[in-house]
Amino acid sequence: MTDASAILPVTPLRAAWYVILSSIIFGCMFLPIGEVAIAVPLAAVPLVWIVRRTPTADTARAAFPWRVALAVAGVLWVKWFVLHFWLLQVTVAGTPGLAAFCTFHDLLALFLLVCCARVLPARTPWSLLLPLAFGAEEAFRAAVFFDGYPWFRWGHPLIDFPILTQGADLIGEIFCSLLVLACAGAMVDARDRARERAKSRIPDDAGTQLDRIRRVGFLSVTPGAVFFLLFLGFALLYGSWRLSQAPTEQGPGVLLIQTNLPTSNKVGWAARDQVRDIPAFAELTLRGARDCIERAQPIALVAWPETMLAGYGLEPETIALQEANGWFPGDRFQKIASALSERIGAPLLVGSPVFIGLREEDDRFAWDKQFNSAYLVNQNPPPYPRYDKIFLAPFGETMPYISNWDWLERSLLAVGAAGMTFDLDRGGEPVRFEIPWHGRTVRIAPAICFEDAMSWVTRDLVYPASGGRI
Repeated sequence: MTDASAILPVTPLRAAWYVILSSIIFGCMFLPIGEVAIAVPLAAVPLVWIVRRTPTADTARAAFPWRVALAVAGVLWVKWFVLHFWLLQVTVAGTPGLAAFCTFHDLLALFLLVCCARVLPARTPWSLLLPLAFGAEEAFRAAVFFDGYPWFRWGHPLIDFPILTQGADLIGEIFCSLLVLACAGAMVDARDRARERAKSRIPDDAGTQLDRIRRVGFLSVTPGAVFFLLFLGFALLYGSWRLSQAPTEQGPGVLLIQTNLPTSNKVGWAARDQVRDIPAFAELTLRGARDCIERAQPIALVAWPETMLAGYGLEPETIALQEANGWFPGDRFQKIASALSERIGAPLLVGSPVFIGLREEDDRFAWDKQFNSAYLVNQNPPPYPRYDKIFLAPFGETMPYISNWDWLERSLLAVGAAGMTFDLDRGGEPVRFEIPWHGRTVRIAPAICFEDAMSWVTRDLVYPASGGRI
């Protein structure tokens, strides 16, 4: 007779349905759905269902047969392709490759989960196994492998719940992911506990009073639930304490400008479009400044996004060379940025490509170094304070490991992102700009694009003595 409470082996078809369910929940958690995003632990539960088994003398607690793994991989690839669909504007061949990259990491996480379940004691709760396996793999993907890919982490949907996520200032973003995974594991533990009670077939009113308390009272709570509740309690208490320390004084007013430029501008931004777009950006900025004035909101800084100011940089030598030879754009965009700063009465933080040592060689441009930079533009002529991006985006501005061989990098770019070149140089030391505010000076640390997704990079930009990765 088959035990109705036993966990039967998962078929490839059933595993595929579990992954579909997990993928739908996971994808929905990254939509602007507000408080509903706290349900993100539900996305991890079906993944545990795929590998867990009823342990016996001959059967391990978890398994991941290759037939099931293939079915899971197929659905996971579709999930990651959909989540990265917007990248098709830039790289038609690279988007499927990135989906395969993320699929590999999900499969690795499941494999680690099986290993942990087999190696650790049989009574180890899933609320501990899941954070251990999935958390370790997420840290590997987000910070180590190919310089890290820190997007779509388990804890990201909790961004609207600062009291839960404040613990990230202790050990980084992984704190949020561990909390989510511990919750998912506790759900599985609770289900297993219910199966055990059904299997025992002991009436709730049988035995002594202590026996009944153990079955239905506090003592019946699984170790997994206890672990999660302790973790959750710590997160709430610590978050509440830290948030109570937040300064109540209002900080400098920053006017942020975000355009809806197509991603394909990374590949090519025609000069005629630059002449049309940049004055439009300036007008958009002035409109925002007027709104702030009407609302009595002082502006201490205006911020434009990465590489929003086209050209070859705002270095005096570069602009002088262009003006002397009649090259586009000359000082056209520098004057727009400077005039904008003067009209608003606040410096403009703007991203721009920078070419050091720009010159003409054999009817072509040549240069010594190229940076992805940020300038702090004021009403005066250049030079302006400049920060050069230190951490280049993996596969967006550089190819980790692969960029050590130029021929290999060129070959892969020709296949995956025709028209793009990875010839950026890394910046040197962090630069902290200074802006006036209420009679004193405030320092700001600009993080360009991908840098703000890497916590250790952001720490180095803000705190000079952080000493790198912590």
